[in-house]
Amino acid sequence: DVLLVAATPFEIAPLTRWLEQSAALQDDGRYVLTDSETTVECLLTGVGPAAAAWAMGRRLATAPRPDWCLQAGIA
Repeated sequence: DVLLVAATPFEIAPLTRWLEQSAALQDDGRYVLTDSETTVECLLTGVGPAAAAWAMGRRLATAPRPDWCLQAGIA
């Protein structure tokens, strides 16, 4: 399982466009791509370290922990 993290949609726009076409939209608004072995989830945190810490903490506390977290931003 992979959690892809970015502050804003702009930073990972090509990926989110692909996920919108290829992934299932969950009831809570998350885009999650799942095949037989891998799940890729996109998490947008908001700008700044406080927003990122809050969003990551909330996500990790309320859902199963991913095997990998990848921060993909431009700053």
